[in-house]
Amino acid sequence: MKGRALPRGVCGLAIAPDHPFGYIHGIMRKPTRLVPGISLLAASCLLSTQVAFAEAKTFVIDPEKSTLTLSGTALGAALQQQGPGSLSTTYSGNILADVTENAVTFVGGSTMAAANSGSWGPGAGGAAGTAPANYGARATTGLGSGTAALRELLFDITSESIPTLGGTFAADGLTFLIPATASSVADYSAGFFAGSEALAGKSGDNVGQGANISVVGDELVLTITVDYTLVIADISGQFRIRGQLVAKAPNIVPLVIPGPVITPESIGFNIPTEIGKSYTILGSEDLGIPLIEWQVIDQFTATSTTEARNIAVALAGQQFFILRADD
Repeated sequence: MKGRALPRGVCGLAIAPDHPFGYIHGIMRKPTRLVPGISLLAASCLLSTQVAFAEAKTFVIDPEKSTLTLSGTALGAALQQQGPGSLSTTYSGNILADVTENAVTFVGGSTMAAANSGSWGPGAGGAAGTAPANYGARATTGLGSGTAALRELLFDITSESIPTLGGTFAADGLTFLIPATASSVADYSAGFFAGSEALAGKSGDNVGQGANISVVGDELVLTITVDYTLVIADISGQFRIRGQLVAKAPNIVPLVIPGPVITPESIGFNIPTEIGKSYTILGSEDLGIPLIEWQVIDQFTATSTTEARNIAVALAGQQFFILRADD
């Protein structure tokens, strides 16, 4: 029997006469034979009692806790602030990641956008004056001083699969990439030398060491130590961006179907539930049909933290069951 993924918020179990292998959420395991003619194909849907793993997550960046600071050099001289706060800004947007029980992969498609920290020189395209910018820096060389401003910075985050241990993983496996469609630019002016460099397509490997995913209440909290360098070729710039990103995603814990009690006439479940929440048990003899076509076997509203439900079953043919939380 080929595995089929179940929708979020449902948990499935299958029984079949003497089937040689078991199926649940894509996990194959040997059956437990409880009643002549029936093999229990799955004893539990429990993936984790704390964290909902093995799915794509959209983490929403918390701007109040996500600040990155600019340092580095331009034309061989150290970057300095143009004014208070010009070298620091907050970030917002989403970070996309596939999270499993022992690994995390940043799959691309993230939108990490820098806020404007003020109006800084030069103006757009290197023109005289100032304009809103994410960062504003100045540098002084033996030939004089100049200014640079980073505008409309937008980053994606990608990685290979990174092992996790207790939620902790190595942040130096991340790559920060400015998408090809981004309008990100570095505007600069140093007297007679002025212009603008498009930043789309540029990337930098993170060298920050610390990152983790933790459970806080009903949320997953992603924390990344950021330290990567953006190269601005026109001004021989090495722009180092450092700080911390914090982002959050809902922690949707999978439903649980514990090992059922099977008799020749029925199958019984002791289901951990949330008081006041409504549940539906669906049944089908065909795993391949759309969920909307499954038959409603039982519906109930939990009055305790464990509900005992008994379902009459026939021994002929394989049967599949899904537990669904309805609110």
